[in-house]
Amino acid sequence: MRRTAFLGTPDSAVPVLRALAAGSDVMLVVTRPDRVRGRGKLPTPTPVKQAAADLGLAVGEPGTKAELGSLLSGLDLDLVVVAAFGMIVPAGVLALPRRGMVNVHYSLLPRWRGAAPVERALLAGDTVTGITLMQMDEGLDTGPVLASWATTIQADESGGHLTSRLAESAGEFLAVELDALLAGQHLGQDQNDDEATYASMLQTSEAVLDPGEPAEALAPKIRAFDPRPGARFTRDGQPFKVFEAKAIADTVLEPGRLAFTKDRLLVGTGTVALAVAQVQPAGKRRMSGGDWARGVRDELGALT
Repeated sequence: MRRTAFLGTPDSAVPVLRALAAGSDVMLVVTRPDRVRGRGKLPTPTPVKQAAADLGLAVGEPGTKAELGSLLSGLDLDLVVVAAFGMIVPAGVLALPRRGMVNVHYSLLPRWRGAAPVERALLAGDTVTGITLMQMDEGLDTGPVLASWATTIQADESGGHLTSRLAESAGEFLAVELDALLAGQHLGQDQNDDEATYASMLQTSEAVLDPGEPAEALAPKIRAFDPRPGARFTRDGQPFKVFEAKAIADTVLEPGRLAFTKDRLLVGTGTVALAVAQVQPAGKRRMSGGDWARGVRDELGALT
């Protein structure tokens, strides 16, 4: 069986790791070091590290690019597969495997090169996205396209749901293409740089909503930032996150006004009202908009 390694970190990389492990001999899984999380301040392994442990695979956690090179050199690898690793791979390391390194990217390159392709696609109102298998080079998602798979974005799909769906499909897609990748059968198609768009890393400040904006502008932000970082208004000086919102064409409220009618929590915007299915007040868990509204009774207040 061919010798491979895997580089990845979050939940969205786990299905790709599992597919690679099912079709090759994974010599090493490389992920980011444990991070301190939660109130207990305990080191927490990445989802990929946990998945590797479940599969009985060796794990490396480099803190630097030099350490990454040291881990991979000497393994006599045929191929390295990368999915949402979170570290730039130096040119010398890219050249170590016989078939190089293949990145599993969650967009149809050259559209949405970069760290947040799923969220940027939703913010832009894209109706189609997909998965690209790309031969890695020194650029930011600029290498030749080896294979791609497209899917329609569902009208009410959140960033979290779309990421999960693409991740599962990526595992299936890699399973289909893995033998060809290991054999070097893909010729690769150069990307058209003139068609490139860039998916910069999400900033929490982007998730702050202005109720004076049109509902049609607010709804894509609420979808894209669900579950993280969570689109939010301000209520009584505190963040008030909202999720799963739909424009109600026949209802108009003053921007920021909250109303509870027909068992729905409504938020006024610059155009029509938004019906908000779930909310997360500051310091509280995520809950249904209706449950929150019933709990505060006549003290809905307003959002800014």
